[in-house]
Amino acid sequence: MKRTKEEIWAMIMEFVHDHPEIVMIGTEGSRNNPEKEEDVFTDFDVTFFVENEQDIIRFEQLDWETLWGKTIVTQVLHENFLENHECNKFAYTRMSLFEDGNRIDLKIIPASEKMRYLEADTLNTIVWGGEKRATSDVIHHVKPPTPEELEECINEFYWVSTYVFKGIKRGDFLYAAGHFEKIVRVELFRLMSWCYFIGENVGKEWSRLAEIEKEIPQKYYGFSTLEQLHSSLVMAIEKFEETLKKMKIPIPEYARKTRKYIEENGTISISGKEKRRGAFRSLSQ
Repeated sequence: MKRTKEEIWAMIMEFVHDHPEIVMIGTEGSRNNPEKEEDVFTDFDVTFFVENEQDIIRFEQLDWETLWGKTIVTQVLHENFLENHECNKFAYTRMSLFEDGNRIDLKIIPASEKMRYLEADTLNTIVWGGEKRATSDVIHHVKPPTPEELEECINEFYWVSTYVFKGIKRGDFLYAAGHFEKIVRVELFRLMSWCYFIGENVGKEWSRLAEIEKEIPQKYYGFSTLEQLHSSLVMAIEKFEETLKKMKIPIPEYARKTRKYIEENGTISISGKEKRRGAFRSLSQ
């Protein structure tokens, strides 16, 4: 039977009381987001603060399955804490999915890093051993792009679209699909998030974009052949230009030329037969 939220926290607090090296407890993640409802898959994101790094090393050596329960799978990370915040302190991270279905992501870090921890995310707070603060997801809200970010997005989208097209023409599905998934689709979604979700949280993996276009899975994920991938590329370019127009951003000349290049060379070889797939819709200029 799955342990309740109250039972998980009782277990955590019992552990803390048995280990005086722990001087504070922090929590982070979606459970601290007042805009998000918890469900059965919501993780427990917990941070223990200890006085020195030797305490962290000792905690690594504990038999955690005996202490907290048997797991399905565990991932352990040995890392520098908050590298993006110029902190070189050692941290221990243990993420465990337990047999009862609960998941606990535990981090153990030096207490001296409390301020960096709080500054790192507006969802982070201290729940024991210090003053608790109100949390929000404001740090995850989409911010208006700078002119440089916007130009980078547009240029990267069209430049890498030619890589996707080249892979399709060569019959190299993995090359083409990789560039589409890792770059072209990402830049499309980045532009869409600027168009529709400034000042809001667009969700992990851009999940709220499905509120704007319900056919996103079929259009930009539903390909397993070169023909389907070519259609996805065409639809992505059309959506990108449609979004630029909605944002009242002029379509650059190089973007028009790139679209024309892909359109005019759109015949692809499938099983030895020349076929034309993914013809562009006419967009008013």
